[in-house]
Amino acid sequence: MLNPTASGGSLTPSFIPTDGQPTEPIDNTIIFRAVTSGGLAGIVSQVILTADGTIYRQASQSILPRPSDPVVERRLSPEQVQQFQQLLEEQRLPNLNGLRYITDAAFADYPTITFYAMGSRVEYIDLAYDDLPEALQEVIQAWNQL
Repeated sequence: MLNPTASGGSLTPSFIPTDGQPTEPIDNTIIFRAVTSGGLAGIVSQVILTADGTIYRQASQSILPRPSDPVVERRLSPEQVQQFQQLLEEQRLPNLNGLRYITDAAFADYPTITFYAMGSRVEYIDLAYDDLPEALQEVIQAWNQL
């Protein structure tokens, strides 16, 4: 059966390999988490939106023993948090769970962005933005505007 949310773009998704790793732990204080990994420097950057509207960033690097301290980037109003959560529901983010939108054109060291929200996980590279399903483009756009 066709998943219209996941197949709305011109890029055919693949499944995110699990490698036997446990699924993302559920933390009800986190609304949304964007993780950028890969790249030449090997830095993993997380930007997290919590239920109280705090957006903070934390970075780690494989050569360092521990991640950097979280840095608060911004605080959203309860209305902004609610609007973003509503957008996630409207765009049916869980329908994208476990899917990866990565092109063959991407270099092995090109950063991958992974979104975690609503018990779901979806990966993409920004090189493929125009080829992504509309629902994922809407989520990316809304997240970038926060």
